[in-house]
Amino acid sequence: MDWMDECVGRRIGRAMAKVGVSRADLALSLGMSDRWIADRMSAPASFELGELILLAAALDHEVLDLLPDAQCSLWRGCEVCRTER
Repeated sequence: MDWMDECVGRRIGRAMAKVGVSRADLALSLGMSDRWIADRMSAPASFELGELILLAAALDHEVLDLLPDAQCSLWRGCEVCRTER
């Protein structure tokens, strides 16, 4: 998994915590399995745009909230990456 995928996974996890949604609850609201959510957050594959849009809507966040920002990079990491490692 590259650093961008890791950052997206961390941001999704943070958004879930912020709104108090478990993986199981999120999966249920999306009509997907809990295992699918877990695999997508930890697998070496990128989320598809449509998946990010669905996740953002389910978490009442903007899609941009789930993407690495300008401060995130392989060497520095954004605030989310630095605090969630």
